[in-house]
Amino acid sequence: MLVIMLSGRLKQSELAELQRSMAEKVGKQEKIGVLVVATAFEGWDKSSRWGDDLEQQFAMDPLIRKMAIVGDKNWEDLAITFTGKGLRRFPIEYFTPTEIAQATAWVENE
Repeated sequence: MLVIMLSGRLKQSELAELQRSMAEKVGKQEKIGVLVVATAFEGWDKSSRWGDDLEQQFAMDPLIRKMAIVGDKNWEDLAITFTGKGLRRFPIEYFTPTEIAQATAWVENE
């Protein structure tokens, strides 16, 4: 399982670097579960160009088995939209911070 910790305001450049790092790690394994833990998350940087590199994001889909996002309830709709739930080749579920154990179990469960 790959665990990604997010906090503060996410910039597109930070996401691009994260995606490059993920590609290196995920490419060395079979399909992997991804757990995104967003603590003290403040949203997405509005000055970033978010649609510029969707190819990188979707190129990794065959390598990801499932993704769980853990964050405050008020970010759920935006996070689900941002990650493309329903459009991706793997399931994506959202959990609140009190459900981190369930999120971890869900990601680890084949």
